[in-house]
Amino acid sequence: MLQRMLMASALCAGLVASVCRADARPRRQDLVYTETNDAARNELLVFRPRNDGTLESLGRVPTGGRGSGAGLGSQGALALSDDRLWLVAVNAGSDEVSLFFVGEGRPLLRDVAPSGGPHPKSAAIRDGLVYVLNDDSVVGMEISWHGGLVPIEGGRQPLSTATSKPAQVSFTPDGDALIVTEQATGCIDELRLDDDGRAHPLVCHPSVGQTPFGFAFAPRGPQHDRDAATLIVSEAFGGAPGASAATSYRVDDAAIDPITRSAPTTQTAACWIAVTPDSRFAYTTNTGSGTVTGFRVTRRGALERLDAGVTGVTGGAPIDAAVSRDGDTLYVLVGGGSSLVTFVVERDGGLTRLGDNGGLPPSTVGLVVR
Repeated sequence: MLQRMLMASALCAGLVASVCRADARPRRQDLVYTETNDAARNELLVFRPRNDGTLESLGRVPTGGRGSGAGLGSQGALALSDDRLWLVAVNAGSDEVSLFFVGEGRPLLRDVAPSGGPHPKSAAIRDGLVYVLNDDSVVGMEISWHGGLVPIEGGRQPLSTATSKPAQVSFTPDGDALIVTEQATGCIDELRLDDDGRAHPLVCHPSVGQTPFGFAFAPRGPQHDRDAATLIVSEAFGGAPGASAATSYRVDDAAIDPITRSAPTTQTAACWIAVTPDSRFAYTTNTGSGTVTGFRVTRRGALERLDAGVTGVTGGAPIDAAVSRDGDTLYVLVGGGSSLVTFVVERDGGLTRLGDNGGLPPSTVGLVVR
């Protein structure tokens, strides 16, 4: 782990110096990234928010791969490293993953590598280690000295079944394990990592509610429990009208234990989750209702719904969501309507709609904020 961190740091230093010479503009607080997922030529889209809630386009950068041309049914098609220097994008149509350096200015494509399985749909990156979620497996890679992606020997693990319909992969906050959600089996998979970053075979923890989908960690763990983290998982309940929910779990080295069981959103098809950086609020995007539901996250990791279930209205079919670094803005990608909706996050967790930015390709997926 230490060697990967040192390698990534050395490479970052050289890239930062190079990019800074080419672009001396001051660093901006928010940059918003999504990808077209175009079946012929996948591209990374970059935006900068304006004060009125609209987004200024900063350009399109090819990923070097092809998308699926349709929705991926997953969270995490784009993943940003904790230091906000690296971005990973999946190319579901060409079974590849792209690595960008995004330290400053325009993203720099560093490598395009095979994903190691069919139809990659989600990715995670931490300390120079990248894991990609395919339809049938998770596959590990390392960032090399030269910014390339190198497969980890023995770094592939199959999912519980070939038809598990996985939705997301992510590292735990301590970096010691991966979490994967499987919609068809109802599994929340935990894959421990060894010192070389290789994933052990998965352990399936049954989801409290049906159709576990997207998830996010609250960076602040349960009160008085520094060795644990709070995991918040959306539950789509098969898209049944008004039936979706969210469950919070306490995660540590020994177990994944429910805290709040299936807190109702009162909406349909809660699929994606975003949590504010201070861990105070969590939001589900309800794809079947065109709404966002907000929850207060207590100090012990419990979920308390903020209102009757409609904290914000997006219209269309909201999918991916992301919160700004300062926690003041929630960005929501709306599928079908092909737009990005921005909300102000109020002090009490309420949402005030700022703007609607249309014109995106209908296949657009993935959302991260730098």
